[in-house]
Amino acid sequence: MNFRLFAPVLAFAFSSLPLCADGPLQPPVVYLQPVQNVFLMPAAFPAHRQFVAEFKRAMAASDYAAMEKIAEGAVEIFPRDAVWRYNLACAKARRGHLDEARDAILAAANLGFSDAAGASSDPDLAILRRDPAFARALAVFRNNRDNPESAHGAVSPLPVEDAARITVSNTFWNMEIGGFSALFQPRARSTLYAPVSTSIPGKTGEAINRWLAEGTASGNAGDIYDNHDRGHSRLDVSLFSGLVPSRYSKEAHDAGADTGYSLFTFPGRIVFGNSSTANVSGENWSSSARRAQNDAPFTLFSQYLSNCMYVYPQNRDCLKSFHGDVFPSRTPYVFIAPGASWSDRPILASIATALAAMRPEVKDILAERGQIAPAVRFLLHMAQTNVAVRADYLSPRAHPVAFPGGAVDTLRLAELAHSLETNSLPPLAPLRVLSDDSAKFAPERDFPDSRGERLFDSPFAIARVWRATPQTRKITLAVMPAAEGVRYHWLLGQGDADKVKIRELDDGRIAEITIAYHNPGFDTPFGMPSSRVDVLCIADDGRNFSPPSFVTWYFPPVERRRYDGDGRILEIDYSAGDGAYADPSVASKFDFRDIFEYDAEGRQSRRRVPVPAQ
Repeated sequence: MNFRLFAPVLAFAFSSLPLCADGPLQPPVVYLQPVQNVFLMPAAFPAHRQFVAEFKRAMAASDYAAMEKIAEGAVEIFPRDAVWRYNLACAKARRGHLDEARDAILAAANLGFSDAAGASSDPDLAILRRDPAFARALAVFRNNRDNPESAHGAVSPLPVEDAARITVSNTFWNMEIGGFSALFQPRARSTLYAPVSTSIPGKTGEAINRWLAEGTASGNAGDIYDNHDRGHSRLDVSLFSGLVPSRYSKEAHDAGADTGYSLFTFPGRIVFGNSSTANVSGENWSSSARRAQNDAPFTLFSQYLSNCMYVYPQNRDCLKSFHGDVFPSRTPYVFIAPGASWSDRPILASIATALAAMRPEVKDILAERGQIAPAVRFLLHMAQTNVAVRADYLSPRAHPVAFPGGAVDTLRLAELAHSLETNSLPPLAPLRVLSDDSAKFAPERDFPDSRGERLFDSPFAIARVWRATPQTRKITLAVMPAAEGVRYHWLLGQGDADKVKIRELDDGRIAEITIAYHNPGFDTPFGMPSSRVDVLCIADDGRNFSPPSFVTWYFPPVERRRYDGDGRILEIDYSAGDGAYADPSVASKFDFRDIFEYDAEGRQSRRRVPVPAQ
C-alpha cells in the first residue's frame, strides 16, 4: 500500500518532519459523486480522509475484501487520483484478482504515480511481480518521478501573459497537502530581471528604481498577485511594474475556489495575495485567517515553503472591544491584518516592495529553496517602526498577532531587502517535539471532549489545547536541523512569566518548556485579553534573524478550574465562561462539572454533577 498522501512533497531539508494532528474520525461521507471538476475537490476531500481512515483500519486487520471495497469507492469518487488507483491494485492483487490488479497498476502509472522504489518491493503486489504489465508500470513510475511535469495527466503549465489564468487545464488537486496546485510556464531568465521602473511612490520607489537601473534589484517581473476576494480589496498592481494578477476561470468561480482563504500553491512561481473575507454570523463566525489555521494548517505550511504569501484581516478575531484575541493557535504561515476589509492592502504593498528590492541572485536562491515567504516575513517584522535596534526584534511587541502593515518603514524595508546577500540569507528555526505529555491523555477518558490535545505539529508551528487535569505540563523541543554558528532564542510571547519556564540547552537548540495552567482571558503585551500562551523560537546568525516559530497552548474559555495548594485538581466547570467566546472548532461547552476528591492515600475519584441550563 502507499500513503505518500500524508506527507507534503516539499523541496526542503527536513521534509520528513512529521505533520500530524489529533481529532475524531470524520463524519459520514456525504459527497458521493465522482469529481469531474477539480475545483470541487475541497467539498470532496473530507470523503478522501474518511476513506483513508477506513482503509488503514482494514489494512491493520488484513481485511483485504474491505480494502478492495474501500479502494473501489475511493476510485469512483476520485477517478484521477493515482494513489487510490495504486492502492486498488494492491487490494486486487491481495485478493488474487490478477486482471483487475493489472488494470489498476497501469492506470496508476498513467495518472502520474511515481514511487517506483516502493512499488518494486511492495509485498502487496507479489502476484504481479513477474507480469510484463508490472514492468511497464514501473518504467512509467520512474519516468513520472524523473519528469514530474508529465505526471499530472491532462494538466499542463500555461504561459503567464497579461494574467496568470487558473483553469481546469493547468490546475490539479494535491492530495498530499489538501490543496490546489496551479502550473505556469517559467519566465525566461533573459526578461525576468530586465530593468523596468517601478511606480512605487516616494523615496522608496526612487531607491528601487536606482537599483533597477544598476541591475542590482529584481523588480516584480514574474511575480503573481492572487486576489482571493473577487476584487473586494484589490492591490493596485500598476504600482509594481511586471506584477501580474491571477484570473480565475468560470469553473473556478462557480465552485467558489476564488474566494475565502486560499488553498492554492503555484509551483515554481512567487505569489502573494489576500482575501478580505470573513464569516460574520452564526456560532461559527471567524476570520479567514482563523478558519484557515483551524482547518488547513498543513496547506498553509505548504504555501509557506512554496513561495506563497497570503494576507487575511482579523475582522473581529483580535479586537480589544470584542472578545480580545480568540485565535486558538499561531503560525508564521499567513499575515493577519489588524482590521477588517482593506486593512490588508498596506501589507500587500510591503510584500511587493520587499520582492522588488531583492537582488536578482538573492531572489533566485530564496525561490529555489522555497524560502521567499520566511525571508519576507523577517524583513517586514524587522522594518517596523518599533524595531529601532536589532535587539528590539527579540521583543514580543515585534511579533503581534495582527501585523500592523501601516507601521512598516517602507524605505527601510527596501534597504533591508536589498542588503541581503546569497551568503547571508535569513536563517530558519524548524522545530520538532522530543517529548510531550499530551500523548498520555485520551479523549473521553481523561477529559470529556472527543478531540485530543494536539491541534497540529508542523515544522514552524506546534499547537496544543489544554484539556487534561494536571496543573503543570512539560514539553521538550529541538531545533532540527540546527545550523552551525546560529543562536536560537526562546522567548515568551504572551502568558504569565511566573507560570512559564523555558530552559535552553546547547545555544537554544533544545528547549524544555514547563507551563502551569492559566485561567482563560489573561492580559497580554498587546493590550487585549487572550486564552493562548505563545512561546517563540527565533534563529540568529549574527546578521539576520529568522521569522518566529511558535509553540502555543490554548486554554478553553468555557472552563473554570480550581486546584488545591498541592496542585491537585478539585473542580472543572465545563459550562462556565461568563460569556467568554471559545472557538467551537477547538473547544466544546458541556452542561456539567467534574468534582475531584482524594482519599487518605491520595487516590483520586471523580463525580460528574449536572449544571442546570442558564
